[in-house]
Amino acid sequence: MDAWFIEKDGKQYRDDVLISESAYAEIAARVKAENPEVTDFEAFRDLVDTAVDREEAEIIRANLIRRRKARDACYECPIRTLCLEQRLEGRMEYGTWGGYYREELQEIERLRDERERRRSGVE
Repeated sequence: MDAWFIEKDGKQYRDDVLISESAYAEIAARVKAENPEVTDFEAFRDLVDTAVDREEAEIIRANLIRRRKARDACYECPIRTLCLEQRLEGRMEYGTWGGYYREELQEIERLRDERERRRSGVE
């Protein structure tokens, strides 16, 4: 059951730290070992940045796959609607609930709140 939920919404933002400083240093060391002939700092930095971009892309890809698997698990679940109701009532922040991602849940909440305001006569 733990595999159904993810730590964050699965979407990566540019401000998220994807590569730690120590991982960046490891990548730089690997690039240096693979390219000993490169002595120009700018050229070396470009090689490291390219390697880091590749690593970050792989992290993002893995997170998206994990997110998709969470959603797929929800569609097979017999308590999917109860799960969604629990999420909407509890306003849980992270995870895939009832087969919906965070941004979809926020839209559902917005529409629900708007409907409630109209029903109560508050504009």
